[in-house]
Amino acid sequence: MARTEADRVELVRFALLDAASGVAAATSTRRGGVSGGGFASMNLSRSVGDDPAAVLENRRRLAAAVGYAPERQVFAEQVHGSRIAVVEAGGAGMPGAAGAVAAPQPATWMVPGVDGLVTDRPGVALTAMSADCPCLAAYDTARHVAGAAHASWRGTAANMAGSLVRVLADRYGSRPGDLVVGIAPSIGPCCFDVREDFVATMRAALPYADEYLRTGAGDRRTFDLWSCNRRQLLDAGVPAERIEVAGACTRCRPELFYSYRREGARGGRFGTVVVLR
Repeated sequence: MARTEADRVELVRFALLDAASGVAAATSTRRGGVSGGGFASMNLSRSVGDDPAAVLENRRRLAAAVGYAPERQVFAEQVHGSRIAVVEAGGAGMPGAAGAVAAPQPATWMVPGVDGLVTDRPGVALTAMSADCPCLAAYDTARHVAGAAHASWRGTAANMAGSLVRVLADRYGSRPGDLVVGIAPSIGPCCFDVREDFVATMRAALPYADEYLRTGAGDRRTFDLWSCNRRQLLDAGVPAERIEVAGACTRCRPELFYSYRREGARGGRFGTVVVLR
């Protein structure tokens, strides 16, 4: 996990995406913003009870640190599914859902009902927020298109990673071998304790689910979301050397990341952003 700082905003960067000249991508941390209290200091979500003016300033600071216009930032709503919107000037088609999505609006703009976004428009900053769930940042080095996705455990069960690869292929002709994908910091197999209902759901959805279950003392079981999402990218055809896993557990790092498991629903949210240059 590589960390950089720009104007006091601390970011996690992906070496593979940084090496691709056509894209800027990063995951924010909780450092460098203006939020107070339990949201200190770089909360990006307006739905957790933080001061809206502070959230807007945090989003502006993130835009300045990564390098895009804040009014062109677009957020996925984050509903723990696997639907993906195609964001384009003048409108957007939404694979797997009826209707269309308008062109990007100011920094408060959010696409409802989706966890993933793709675009071929330079300057549109696709953003997936999280507080433990893995997020994905993808870039097609041949066709200059990008995607961002929030892959919760329910999204992982629905193969969000594979869906992201498929939508980029269907919409833009992307070939999996041309993609580079970063898997952002999220809760790790060290801390993601799961119950029997989770195990049953994953086993029903994924024939390989048991490969990512870990056993501990007593009846403790955890699940490796990092490796499972990596497996889904591999199965979709993305080469192993073009997948980068940050490998940082959000629950273990309170100084750097918000964590739903640690702080609850009213904790802050950080974001993974990808924008075509």
